[in-house]
Amino acid sequence: MLIMKTQCERCRTFLGPADEADICSFECTFCPRCAGDVEGVCPNCSGELVRRPRRDPVAKVATGIGHRLKTDLENLTSPRQVPNVSVERVIPAPARAIFDVLASPARHTEIDGSGTLTGNPRGPERLYLGARFGMGMSQQGVPYVSTNEVVEFTENRLICWQTFGELKGHKLIGGQRWRYELEAQDDEDGPKTLVRATYDWSEAKAGRFTVEALGFPSKSQEAMAATLRRLEAAATTP
Repeated sequence: MLIMKTQCERCRTFLGPADEADICSFECTFCPRCAGDVEGVCPNCSGELVRRPRRDPVAKVATGIGHRLKTDLENLTSPRQVPNVSVERVIPAPARAIFDVLASPARHTEIDGSGTLTGNPRGPERLYLGARFGMGMSQQGVPYVSTNEVVEFTENRLICWQTFGELKGHKLIGGQRWRYELEAQDDEDGPKTLVRATYDWSEAKAGRFTVEALGFPSKSQEAMAATLRRLEAAATTP
């Protein structure tokens, strides 16, 4: 919730949430008299001044905060949902070509549908069971490096890595798994592969608070759908 300004920027008159006031697009705030004196034009940015919506200073704010707290509490006390979400896509390419992209950390930014990978992978050029690799990440403008370990691997059929935040070798946060299952579906039209991407937080540390309460399951499901679209482009482009 945005905090409303409580003073006219020109005459310093107090303006409560329920008082009449005029604002520009940058929320410079003026009392009606000063807004008239400047002929409805903000002296700071030269933008148009318009009437500011009024706000109930107590009841509505309290109700809004109470509703959010109630929703958050319900999310944390409701029965646990199944701790994984999946998306599927049939890609017109052989499983080998798709798997080669997934097994190459250098191509993960190319197929990333979440917009959080920044690249600069650290580790082997091609993944294998037990391989560890780092990846540059950024969320809300905060850069960091994720640590990943391949925990499931079957050539051209299955690859899964588990992500952690580590400090001096100690796994502090994370534990989520990113799994890709490939199933060949060749027919007379040529090679095709059903790809199933799964976000699994069953082993995440404090998953109910660090994953579910923050809405990551639905966000990750949308991101994985975008990743599979980008994976198709990567696997079918020479």
